[in-house]
Amino acid sequence: MIRVRAGAVFFAFMGLFVLSALGCNLLGPDGGSATLSPSLTAPPTNTSAAQGNASAKPTISIQSPPAGSQSVAGQRMLVKVRATDDVGITRVEMRESGRVVAVQSAPTPARDFEALLPYTPTSAGMIRLEVIAYRRTVSSDPVQIDVDVVRTERELRNPSSLDATAGVASGAAICTVQVKVTQLNMRRGPGTSYDILARLAFEETLTVVGRNAERTWFLVRRASLQEGWVSAEYLIANGDCNGAPIATAAAQ
Repeated sequence: MIRVRAGAVFFAFMGLFVLSALGCNLLGPDGGSATLSPSLTAPPTNTSAAQGNASAKPTISIQSPPAGSQSVAGQRMLVKVRATDDVGITRVEMRESGRVVAVQSAPTPARDFEALLPYTPTSAGMIRLEVIAYRRTVSSDPVQIDVDVVRTERELRNPSSLDATAGVASGAAICTVQVKVTQLNMRRGPGTSYDILARLAFEETLTVVGRNAERTWFLVRRASLQEGWVSAEYLIANGDCNGAPIATAAAQ
């Protein structure tokens, strides 16, 4: 019995010695906890580098009209905006007294996006327009402009400063449209499945020569006489384009 107990004591002592040695190996040179070898640790992930500047807000500015501009009640005015974002602008909005009065989506998410936002004030007085850019659900800080709306053109301080493109085109025999976004494609037919013929210039004016039955696409002619189809969503009509004849797409 004494030998058994002595053996048990011996093995218990050896177990404590091994545990003590292991504990020492887990201590750093200064007595603190040791760290694993760098070769055994996973490389750090730089999430900010992977995301770029996705956490930053989009920005937007009003290109025209300038501050202090006037407009005429009942006449359409155009607000030109430019929005930028490191990932891509998906749409811009304009509000008046908190009410959304114009929305323009981007044909494709764009880091540098320009758009024309049409708005027709209904009554005279000072109005404040506010524009906001969006990267999906992430919004920019709003930018504002105050516009003095008068009842008639005779009340304008400088009548010659009224943008001629703000009114309805004279002579309803020809309907024209204006490109109101950047990166807009002209296609061979009325749909995004058709081949791209050209990339249209922002604010380019086009002559409408036809439309589809749903009035969602226009067949247009450029100044160079090139013809193609453009989505009505990204155009501002000058005149009544509903009377344009229904046209068919060219064969693919």
